[in-house]
Amino acid sequence: IAYDPTGKYLFIPHETFTNAGVSRYDIENDFNEILFAGDQGGLSGDWTNDWGAFDPARFTPNGTVWAGEEWSGQGRVIEIMNPYADTADIEIREMHSIANVAHEGIGFSNQDGRVVYYVDENNTGSIYKFVGKSDGDFDNGQTFVLVVDGFAGDPTGDWDQNGNSEVRIGAATWVAITDEDGNHTTVQDPFAPFNTSGRAAADEVNGTPYGRPEDVEVGTLNNGNEVLYMAATSEKTIYTIEMTSDDTANVRVFADESNTPKNVGFEATSGTLSSPDNLAQDALGNIFIIEDKPNGDDIGGDIWFVRDVDGDGVGESLDHFM
Repeated sequence: IAYDPTGKYLFIPHETFTNAGVSRYDIENDFNEILFAGDQGGLSGDWTNDWGAFDPARFTPNGTVWAGEEWSGQGRVIEIMNPYADTADIEIREMHSIANVAHEGIGFSNQDGRVVYYVDENNTGSIYKFVGKSDGDFDNGQTFVLVVDGFAGDPTGDWDQNGNSEVRIGAATWVAITDEDGNHTTVQDPFAPFNTSGRAAADEVNGTPYGRPEDVEVGTLNNGNEVLYMAATSEKTIYTIEMTSDDTANVRVFADESNTPKNVGFEATSGTLSSPDNLAQDALGNIFIIEDKPNGDDIGGDIWFVRDVDGDGVGESLDHFM
């Protein structure tokens, strides 16, 4: 859900196989209206005027709303140009500068108005960065994929296959898959209308695979560097990706089920971190983890709070919040 900066509206993506769209909910007046929706042409394979499985919705720094297709449709990002307009006047367009992948997490840089990060929600999914030519220009620019320098596995395989799980943290490099004008430099066009196109392009440059990257949050570490928090659902892990320069990064485990102590200094919990899906950041930069329902239909997911006392991108305690 995209939260309106004025606090009046919620913009709700519809995660349906076809006929996906976006609703605008007026909180104060308890009134919901559909801004746009598809024509169900996807049922016969025609996605010209249809969209599928919108999962992420995000307000952009330009006051527009992005919605991204995940598991159906063509892996496109659609922009609502005038999200406050009357429904009859709503204008939308496809973002041809954003790679077609299984969209889930999208985050805009807090320090560079040209940059947006996004992920491919797949068990061999990679992390992407788009850098526009100027602040707020998300139409013209270059696309990169994150490559951990020590990764020596098979980028086409799942995160836990073919030795891929061994080295996916540490120093990393943003490797280009387009030139500065957005023309693809890989054999696979990452903007082709299939939600695997960006994935195939990332594989060509050894894009490091993660286990279903889902939601992201953009924050700042105590050293002043920008950090991307990313939930890897299949891995029961949340990663931090610290931006160490324009071209380099450092990947760490922020919190996970296997190694992060729980409820340090408080009563112990029998809860387990399972299927971390959504992330939320409070006004102080603290990260909350929201689980997808990991235990069947009768038991829902939990909410966890990560204590990163020294602000270095590695949590000292994973607290069972709710």
